[in-house]
Amino acid sequence: MDNSEYVKRAKKAVKDGLSVDDLIKRLLELVESAEKAENELFKASSDMYAFYFPEWERLVTEKEDFIESFSSSISRKDLSKLKGISTESMGYDLSSEDLDVIYLYLNELRNISMVKKQIWNRIEEIIRSNYPNMYSIAGYEISARLIALSNGIKRLAMLPSSKVQVMGAEMSLFSGKKGDRTPKYGVIFKHERLSGLSLEKRPKAAKKIAAAISLAAKADYISKKDISEEIKDRLEKEIKGIRP
Repeated sequence: MDNSEYVKRAKKAVKDGLSVDDLIKRLLELVESAEKAENELFKASSDMYAFYFPEWERLVTEKEDFIESFSSSISRKDLSKLKGISTESMGYDLSSEDLDVIYLYLNELRNISMVKKQIWNRIEEIIRSNYPNMYSIAGYEISARLIALSNGIKRLAMLPSSKVQVMGAEMSLFSGKKGDRTPKYGVIFKHERLSGLSLEKRPKAAKKIAAAISLAAKADYISKKDISEEIKDRLEKEIKGIRP
């Protein structure tokens, strides 16, 4: 019995079932893998460099500054000029061969950082072109994470705003002991409208932001009309009412 037609239909059904939301989820998985590798490389690199030049390493604690500083050299002589410190160090004097090994390792760290940025740039392009309301109200990172967590824009658009508000904090919500304070927001904690607000006012603001994001998701999925300015104006007024 020739079942080639059934196989062909099955393959088509699988292909047709995939969407841009699946792509977003896969790209986020790549970002998370890159971030994990980047953090591990950063920890190992900074520890190794502190062994060689602890005086300079203490002055550069941010990952991005650390990566950028080694773009051309890792020698004490060259890097001491960047911070205006002495080349004399209590660290171990490494040979040129040892420094070459560290430099290769740091190049891997820099490459992973560049890959991560490129993936985020691609995610931003996808969100901006496919979900303009979400992009305008929540930004590309929050939008991408919400879409991935809800398994697609369709389900996200159907969720109540109260669920959107705490999405990403479910583990904290259900693992807390009785009497513990439950989280007031999940991935939306990175939203720019929450910055500058006191801790007491953030939960109320998070509720307004979640409602705006929920409306944006519905507009992107159902009507596919860009009403982001309308949503943004209303959100701005509501946030102003919360600010002191």
